[in-house]
Amino acid sequence: MNLPPATRKWSALVLLLGIGVPAIGDQIAPTALREMFWWAVACAIVVYVIVIERRDLRSLWLNKPSFKSVGIGIAAGIAIVISTAVIVTVVFPLLGLHPDESTIRELGGKPLWILALLALRAGVVEELLYRGLIIARGEEILGSASWPFAVSVAVFTVAHAFHWGLAHLLLVAMAGTILGLVFLWRRDLATNMVAHFVADMVMFAGAAFKPA
Repeated sequence: MNLPPATRKWSALVLLLGIGVPAIGDQIAPTALREMFWWAVACAIVVYVIVIERRDLRSLWLNKPSFKSVGIGIAAGIAIVISTAVIVTVVFPLLGLHPDESTIRELGGKPLWILALLALRAGVVEELLYRGLIIARGEEILGSASWPFAVSVAVFTVAHAFHWGLAHLLLVAMAGTILGLVFLWRRDLATNMVAHFVADMVMFAGAAFKPA
């Protein structure tokens, strides 16, 4: 899509701000304030698209969910969980890496309903930012999705470095790659939101029910 010059400049600025947001957001404590910050970021993106750009959210490839999008999202989420299990059980031992047990214990100590809210926020807000804003808008501005895809994986991975160890970043990069590919394939942000929520919820629940 050919964007008007003024819109292109604003979109480029918002895109740059979006790339820098994780450096601020994941350093906020306590958890409640951090979650409020991320939801505020999501609201700001929506307001920008609707009020400033005067476009609808389909410009971020956010379409009305369908049974197909939900089904593919669930399948993609399960694929991420399976890939995570393979990396942890096969690749980690080969590289001498170990999961971040302290963060897993922290998650395991939270009630299941809080973990569900964390997974919901990750599914909605992170997909809106890392895939919807960075990839969809990036493709409009640059005329290609290649660089936006690479940037989305990199920023998504670095954003998780503030709370997880080095070994976990390998898992995040894998998940970011799968989510980015699904987004480029389906061009449907709802599918990605479902996939992200399912993957996080399954792994969070696994941490919650892991024997001490």
